[in-house]
Amino acid sequence: MVAPLNKLISEFLDRGEPVYKTRDWHPAKTKHFQAFGGIWPVHCVQETRGSEFHEDLSADPRADDRLERNGRKRGRILRDSTAQTWPN
Repeated sequence: MVAPLNKLISEFLDRGEPVYKTRDWHPAKTKHFQAFGGIWPVHCVQETRGSEFHEDLSADPRADDRLERNGRKRGRILRDSTAQTWPN
């Protein structure tokens, strides 16, 4: 999965296009997980390895790749605070 994504990232960078990363980033207890009434198994829990980007996934060298600023996660946090997106 990572190799095809890296190929696309490279193509976008070559054209000067933006590269965005997005991920699931759930609290440990959320209504989306089966244990709390949802349909999904536990996955992508905040501050765990499962919520990290793959180490081989390319980054946009034009961007500040730090995920935190002033102790807060960067990105647009959606209404239920379970997902976020930011330019890489």
